[in-house]
Amino acid sequence: MSTRHPSRGHRATLLGGRHHGLDRRLTQELTRASKEECWSALAQALVDGDTPTFLSAFSEALASHEARTEKLARGFTQREDHFGAHRHLWFEGLALLRLARRRGLDVPNERYRYCPPLAQVPMTEPYQGDWVTRLGDAVSGA
Repeated sequence: MSTRHPSRGHRATLLGGRHHGLDRRLTQELTRASKEECWSALAQALVDGDTPTFLSAFSEALASHEARTEKLARGFTQREDHFGAHRHLWFEGLALLRLARRRGLDVPNERYRYCPPLAQVPMTEPYQGDWVTRLGDAVSGA
């Protein structure tokens, strides 16, 4: 597995792959690159299958996200059409919860702010594309 593209092995690594050297390199890189310690703890907890550490680090990451988001919301500098979804949904948090559950961690079904239960429901229908794009194509004659 190439170290130039660690994301290619990322899924196998986080979901219990056998690349422990890569696990260590990825978490070390994440520690170096991230501004908050919780991210490397989250990654290591996913690799180790450690529910208590994951939940603790997730709470810390959620608090950091909330502080950042609320500061942006109070600043009135964000365009609503660009910030609207991020104001109410924490996409990284939703992904972390999904990864943790897929990894087999015992994550309680709580109501996490910015991670509403409806956004955590697995998709049952394949995505068929954006209807607005199809409408635009029909209008333009494409």
